[in-house]
Amino acid sequence: MRSGDVELLVVIAIIGILSGIALPTFLSIVGKAKEVEATINMGNLSKSQKIYYM
Repeated sequence: MRSGDVELLVVIAIIGILSGIALPTFLSIVGKAKEVEATINMGNLSKSQKIYYM
């Protein structure tokens, strides 16, 4: 193997490790954002129903 090939493999390995660390954190943040959005939507729906049935 040439020196450039080894360096490329090292870079690919580092990217793989970093993405393995970052992906679960990203998915957790996305899940929390969806939960907050659902809570806001339920509040808006409740307010709309109160206004409609007044």
